[in-house]
Amino acid sequence: MKRLIALLLGIVLLLTAVPALADEETDDLNEIARKVEEEYLLPLSEDEGAKTEVLEVCLEMLKDAKGGPKKKPLELYCQVLLAIEKGDFDDANYTMFVLSQGSMKKTFNQEFIEKSGGESMTSLLTIEELALYLQGREAEQNNERDAALAAYDQCNNRADAYYRIKKIEDEQYDDAIEMKRQGKYDSAKEILKKLAERQYPWAIEDLKDWATPTPKPTAKSNASANATPKPTATPKPTQKGTAKPTTASQASVSISLQLNHAGINSVDLSWTCGTSGVTYEVQRKGGSSNSWTTLATTSSKSYTDNSTKAGTKYTYRIVAQSASGTSNEISVTTLQNSTPTPKPVTPKPVTPKPVTPKPVTQPPKTWGSWSSWSTNPVSASSTRQVETKVETETYSIPVYHYSRWHYYNTGYNKWYYSYAEYTGSNYKPGTGNWEYMSSYEPLSKNGTADGHQRYENYWWNETVSYEQDSYEVTYYRYRDLQ
Repeated sequence: MKRLIALLLGIVLLLTAVPALADEETDDLNEIARKVEEEYLLPLSEDEGAKTEVLEVCLEMLKDAKGGPKKKPLELYCQVLLAIEKGDFDDANYTMFVLSQGSMKKTFNQEFIEKSGGESMTSLLTIEELALYLQGREAEQNNERDAALAAYDQCNNRADAYYRIKKIEDEQYDDAIEMKRQGKYDSAKEILKKLAERQYPWAIEDLKDWATPTPKPTAKSNASANATPKPTATPKPTQKGTAKPTTASQASVSISLQLNHAGINSVDLSWTCGTSGVTYEVQRKGGSSNSWTTLATTSSKSYTDNSTKAGTKYTYRIVAQSASGTSNEISVTTLQNSTPTPKPVTPKPVTPKPVTPKPVTQPPKTWGSWSSWSTNPVSASSTRQVETKVETETYSIPVYHYSRWHYYNTGYNKWYYSYAEYTGSNYKPGTGNWEYMSSYEPLSKNGTADGHQRYENYWWNETVSYEQDSYEVTYYRYRDLQ
């Protein structure tokens, strides 16, 4: 009887030990999952950087953990994250494919997402979110920003998707500003439109008052904080600078002329104008005439003067015919003719055949056709003739100008900066003066006041002018002996 009781007690203990062992295995895997969540994903979402050593430790822990249906999906999950951080996307995509299969995906989502209280109670990515996050990281590394944004948008702000979205949006905005600075206005505006659709605040603000910058002939020098105001009357500045006067019959337009290329017998021009439907007169002086002469009347915004002479200085301007407005003037000197002297051709000596008393005459050498001109250097040889020419390339450098009204404000009892010449009730008489500053780099924006854009260090009223610069380019062409 005692033996029977002891046997029954042993069976009971054995049966109760199995679930206990299973619970211990589950606790080990849950602890590893919490470690991935709390020590890797949460710091990542707080923009503290990737802690890949946490993933490596978790993978080592999984090697010693007891088996079960939960172990393999968690191991693959950690391998995908580690491969992403190492930039090994071939391995990450392969492992992700295995993890995305029916049983693997279902087990992970049920055991580590649903049993943790659902997506709202854990920072772990679901298998579907992890696949999208992987797509985003790979696209970002390949500089495919639009594809990266599309993937991150569906990650529900898991991991560091939110911070990566903001980083890409900032990069795209910087690209748009640089394109605008270089005069690529259409491309810049297209990027800003996409960002505005994503509710990017600076893009929305820039598009409200979008305008093509109007170049001015020269840049103003920096003015000190205690600069003396100019003696002439200063109109109240606005965000876009002072507009040109208009008449009742004609609207005023702003025209910015640029030199594209100057050759020997041609000058290529283009210009910008923020107003559509305008016809223009292309005018020139120089050469044999010191007065302005109209070369053409056109509605286009480009013109090539093919009537120039080599080594001659000309000055150009554009005058609006159907409106009021004249562009800046551009002076250019055409290139000189340069006729290279071909190398003398020395015929090779002919050795007569010993059996023939008469010498054998070599046929005359013939040269092939000239290649097209190229900037790639070419060396001459006995079988190759080379010609060179030097041309001057001209380009424009933008200069950014700012101004501010500096005065003592009796209402605030301190010195104050304004976008306009304020002399109201809070103005301390005799304290106000205009200050000016110019820079080759645009100042960063710093809020608005009364609809006027403010820039860093309380500068206002941004305008842009362009300085012309040039450099010499050597071109080569060649022909070979046939």
